[in-house]
Amino acid sequence: MLNLNKPIVFFDIETTGLSIQDARIIQFGAAVYGPGNHIPTATMNLLINPGILIDPKATEVHGITNQMVMNQPAFANFAFSIRSFLTDVYLAGFNIRGFDIPILEREFHRVDMEFPDFIAILDVMSVVHKLNPRTLTASVKKYIPNYKFLSHDALSDATATADLFDAMSKVHKEFDDLNFLSDSNFADLAGLIIYNENKQPLFNFGKHKGELLSSQKDYCKWMINTNSFPNSTIKFIKSFLNT
Repeated sequence: MLNLNKPIVFFDIETTGLSIQDARIIQFGAAVYGPGNHIPTATMNLLINPGILIDPKATEVHGITNQMVMNQPAFANFAFSIRSFLTDVYLAGFNIRGFDIPILEREFHRVDMEFPDFIAILDVMSVVHKLNPRTLTASVKKYIPNYKFLSHDALSDATATADLFDAMSKVHKEFDDLNFLSDSNFADLAGLIIYNENKQPLFNFGKHKGELLSSQKDYCKWMINTNSFPNSTIKFIKSFLNT
């Protein structure tokens, strides 16, 4: 495991569906690895009542049914514990910038809590795509051929990602570079806004990808008046427009 001076928490969520705007968390799994440790020092595995029905297509993927969560506590009951678990650590997982973090951010927003104060985000999918584009399952098979895990179970996915991260770090010298791992040019949590070499914010998605925010202020204003973007993205754009 990368030798850092703070713990790394690998986490994963299962949800009611795939929509970033509408999905609710039904399972949260996380494993914390202390500096230099190759086995988790603590884990968290929660089933959560989302307050809405689970899309049957989602159940086909992760196997979690409405009956399994109907008597579980709501996210509000777990919010403080989850936030504490993810504070002052390196956040890691597979595709967490594009999926898990935006959804988790919305869940915290619904209970009037700020997203945890983390050190950096290490999205293993981003690292995998830089080196060799693959899914989590395919990547694990490539780097740990005999590895067995229960795919689409939150805690299992989180620990599998941690083991993948560890295996890749033994092969690729790029893992010595924290900037390579953490996408440090991201301006928001989801990476929809990035900084160029001159520290100017650029769009990192859609029709204006690669363009300066300053050149598309009307589009920025449109973004903050929709419900289609993560809270951290909206917060950054509002701050940018007010400077």
